[in-house]
Amino acid sequence: MKNFTKLKAVLVICIAMLLEACASVPTQPKICEPTDSIPRITAQELKKLMDDSADIVVVDTLYPYWYRKEHIKGAINFPWVETIKEPLILPRNKLLVLYCDCECEETSADVGVQLVRDWGYKNVKVLQGGWAEWVKLGYPTEKGEGKR
Repeated sequence: MKNFTKLKAVLVICIAMLLEACASVPTQPKICEPTDSIPRITAQELKKLMDDSADIVVVDTLYPYWYRKEHIKGAINFPWVETIKEPLILPRNKLLVLYCDCECEETSADVGVQLVRDWGYKNVKVLQGGWAEWVKLGYPTEKGEGKR
């Protein structure tokens, strides 16, 4: 019984030391360096294009559930899949701006890579900072089905 009590005491001390060590490590914001060749566009640049009624299509790459909850105003939903079969709803003659809610735009960048590499799209950009940046800046969003 004494050994169990000592083991418990050592375990509590170890956990306390670990928690203190974790609490004292400053957290740094993650720096995202794209690993793909898809150009980025800032939320401010996209907002200006939208305000100027530019000929663009904003593409939400999230699953339909999240798209219906809320998305960039006017965006269409084209959810990420491992392999795009046929991107029929995406026009080839307009700038496509893709976004997701990933910390470093991984999902939207993957869709962009597939569109360029596999389907020959030429004018594709990824929203830098994605959904989180758009919302942080208070730019227009909408709920519901939107466009598909």
